[in-house]
Amino acid sequence: MFDQIDDDKNNFIETEEFHDMLERLGFKITLKEVENLMSSMDENFDGKLSYAELKAHLEKLGFDLDEFKNNKTTTEVSSEF
Repeated sequence: MFDQIDDDKNNFIETEEFHDMLERLGFKITLKEVENLMSSMDENFDGKLSYAELKAHLEKLGFDLDEFKNNKTTTEVSSEF
């Protein structure tokens, strides 16, 4: 999942990448709204999300990113969204 969002493969999710992913999922969201959302997850305030930051936030919501990564194929992930 992280790799599918990280378009430039620099091991971080930037605002534009997160915005693009949310739009692909059908969300109508502005770049400013994405910035606000990301700032709530950005623990070191560098303006981007690492795998650890995304994982920590999803775990607070009861979602295990590692389990999702290990048990889902790209096709399964795409069909769920």
